Amino acid sequence: MRDLMYGEFLLHGGGQFATRQFADQESADASLFVIEDRLKLQLQRMARRAGQEAKIATDDTAGLAAAVVGEVHNRRELLASSSRDPLHASDADLLLSLYQESGLRLSDRINGLFTAVIYDWRQDTLVLLQDRFSGQQSLFWAVCGDRLVFATDVSLLLNYHDLAREVDLHALKYFLVYSFVPADRTLFAGIRKLPSDHALLCRDGGVTVQEIRYPRTRLRGSTRDPDRLLADYLDLMRKSVARRVEDTEGEIGFALSAGFDTNLNALLASEVLEQPSHAFSVGTAEPEHEIGRTREIVRRFYPHIAYHEYMVTGREILELPRIIHLLGVPLAEPGIILAYCLSRMAQEHVDVILGGEAADQIFYVVPRAMWARRAQWWLRASVRRLSIFRPLIERRRESRAAVPAGAVSTTYFTESELSELLKTEHPRVATSEKHIYDTVLRYCLLKKTMHRFFGISARFPYLDADVRDFVGQLPYELRQNKILHRRALWSLIPADAHALFDKKPGATATPLQFEDRSLRSGLFAHLRASEVLAGHMHMSGVSELIEEYDMASGMELQVVANKLFSLLSFDVWYRLFIMGQAPEEIMLQLGSADKTASYMLA
Repeated sequence: MRDLMYGEFLLHGGGQFATRQFADQESADASLFVIEDRLKLQLQRMARRAGQEAKIATDDTAGLAAAVVGEVHNRRELLASSSRDPLHASDADLLLSLYQESGLRLSDRINGLFTAVIYDWRQDTLVLLQDRFSGQQSLFWAVCGDRLVFATDVSLLLNYHDLAREVDLHALKYFLVYSFVPADRTLFAGIRKLPSDHALLCRDGGVTVQEIRYPRTRLRGSTRDPDRLLADYLDLMRKSVARRVEDTEGEIGFALSAGFDTNLNALLASEVLEQPSHAFSVGTAEPEHEIGRTREIVRRFYPHIAYHEYMVTGREILELPRIIHLLGVPLAEPGIILAYCLSRMAQEHVDVILGGEAADQIFYVVPRAMWARRAQWWLRASVRRLSIFRPLIERRRESRAAVPAGAVSTTYFTESELSELLKTEHPRVATSEKHIYDTVLRYCLLKKTMHRFFGISARFPYLDADVRDFVGQLPYELRQNKILHRRALWSLIPADAHALFDKKPGATATPLQFEDRSLRSGLFAHLRASEVLAGHMHMSGVSELIEEYDMASGMELQVVANKLFSLLSFDVWYRLFIMGQAPEEIMLQLGSADKTASYMLA
C-alpha cells in the first residue's frame, strides 16, 4: 500500500475517460471519483494517522472539490483555527478550507509533504499543487490530445495509449552532466514534472504552470546572538520531530548513522517517544566505514532501542532494475541502493521511520545565499556581453562549478566529455538555481519514495517549513559547515563523545567499487554489449571509460565509477520504460553477464 494519484481532465468537455486503473485497485483504501464528467480521479493513501482517507472533499455551494495525497504534519494547528469538526475532518477537508481562505498560497500554511488537486467546476478550472519541497513524490503530467493526464507514478501515465515512449535527448544530457534532470523536465519526451512552489492551472482549454511566491518570514530575536539562535533552532527541531511522531499509528523507528543529521533526530525523538523504538543502519565491511562508530553510538546513547543493521556486499546492484522500476527514474546517486536495503530491512519492524535527509540541502542551498550568487551571475552575464572577454570566459566555463557547493555532486561527465561520447549534438545544459535546489531535494527524497514501496511512511524533520525558513536567514558563519547544527547536537551529548560523530568527508561508494571482480566484469561486459548505449553513444567512449576504471585510484576512481554507474542506470531505465522489459528479465540479463564473467575469470 502506498500513496497514489492518477487523474484525467477533459480540456474541452465531452469525450470518454481511459480505463486505466491502479494495479491494486481492489484495496479498500483506493477510491475512484468522476466529477462533472470532466475530471476522473483515482486515489490511494497509506493511512498512518487520522485524516488520511482516500476521499474527495466537496463544497457544492462554492462549486469546489479537493483531494490530497501525502502528509499534513501541522494538522492539529490547522484544525484549531478551522471550523471543521476535528473528529471527522479529513486532510482533503482541510485543504478545501485553506484554498477558500488563501487560494494558491495554501501551501505556505500546510507544513508537510503533499500533492493536491482542486477543481472549481463553476469556473471550469483545475489546479494541481506541489508542496514547498516536492518531497512527497513527483507529480508527472502530459497533454494528450484533448485531455490533461497526471499521476504521482510515471508508470500510470506510460500506460496511457496516446503517450509515446520516447527519450528527451536534451534531458539525457542534463542527467549525465549533473546526475539529475531539471525539476520541470523528465527523461520522457512529452512528460513533465511539476516543480515545488508551483501550480499547474488548466482553464479555457489551456495549461499553464506558475510559480507561487510566499511572503518572507523574519527570525525571532537577534540574528547575531549564537546562543539565542541555538535555543531557537533546538526549539524548532523539537517541534518538527514532535509533529512527525504525534498521532501516529504503528511502530516508529529511525535511520541511524554516525552523522549529525540522524542522531539529532534520534535524540529529540527519544524525548518524545514513550515506547521502545527501532534503529536501522546500512554499512559495509570496509575497516574505515562508519558502521563501527554507529554501533558504539547505539551502545552509549540508545541502549533501549532495538538496533538492526545490514551489511552491503556490492551484489545489491543486481537489483537495480527493481529499484529503478519502483522510482521511475535512472539513478546517479548510489545512496538510493542503501535506502533500498534499509527499507527492505525495516519493513518487518516499523510502520514509520524518521530520516536525516535534506539537512545538507537546507543549510547549504538557502534563499539568502541564492541572492548573492544571482548578483554574481548577473555581473558575469554583463561582462560576457563585451566580446573582448568572451574567449577567456569560454575557457573558464568548463572548469567553473555549474551548481552551488554542497548541492549536488560534480563528479559526473563534463560538457567536453559528452561532446565526444554522445552521437548527437545538443544545446549546452543550463538551469536556474531554483531548479537545482528543487531537483536535488527530489533526489534526496527518492529515499522517501523507496520507503513507501515497502509500506513505510518516511518522515524528515529537516523538511519542515519553519525549520527551512529559520535556517534560510541564519548568518553565513552559522550555516557554513552546518555549525549551528553541530552545536545543537553537541549541546545534547557529553564533550568526550563529540569525536564519535565526526563524519569523514567523501561520496558514497558505488557497488562497482566493491571487491567483487566477477560482478564488476560482468556488468562492464553488459555495458560494452548494450544496444541501448550503442543507440545514443559512441561505444569506443564507453570502452575507454571502462579501461580508465582499471587504472584509476582515489577520488579519480570515484568519478569514473559514478560515470559508469550512471550509464548502467540509463541502460536499465531505457529497457524498463522505453522497451517495456520486466525488471526480472533485466535482472536475469545482469546476472547472466556476471556468471559469464565469473567463468571467464576462472
